[in-house]
Amino acid sequence: MNKFTAALTLLLGSVASVNSSAGEVEVAWTNPENYTDARAPFAVLQDEPEDTFYNLEQHLARLSKKLPADYLLKLDVKDLDLAGEALQQNFRVVRDRFPPRIEFSYQLVDSAGKVLKQGDENIRDLAFLTNRPGRYQNEIYAYEKQMLDRWFKNTFAEHTSKH
Repeated sequence: MNKFTAALTLLLGSVASVNSSAGEVEVAWTNPENYTDARAPFAVLQDEPEDTFYNLEQHLARLSKKLPADYLLKLDVKDLDLAGEALQQNFRVVRDRFPPRIEFSYQLVDSAGKVLKQGDENIRDLAFLTNRPGRYQNEIYAYEKQMLDRWFKNTFAEHTSKH
């Protein structure tokens, strides 16, 4: 085996071990046609609720990586109300009277299928305009991501890795 092949094998092995040492997430979007507001903030760029769901699922996937290997976080989203109010096809007004809100149930399950934690949530951030979105300020769904971060940290503190 030459040096390049050995280095590549070592690198790929370390990447695989990083991926296998993190939790995963499954998200179900129940009756999205009845959601309060799931239209993307910038409909010119993304005009389907599926785009919103994809973006939030990706964020939840990043959060779930903080969980131990073989843990699965299952969420069943029952309602979604994005920050602000969609007034026209490509225009969203963000005011304090339109806070982000997500209603869902969740289960945290280990590799044996044992439910470690579960609950029903209706999270909202009434102070979302005063709680600046920090690292998400230049991203779409900044307020929703920040709200999910706080919920995740508060709910799964005893299960998350400390890195």
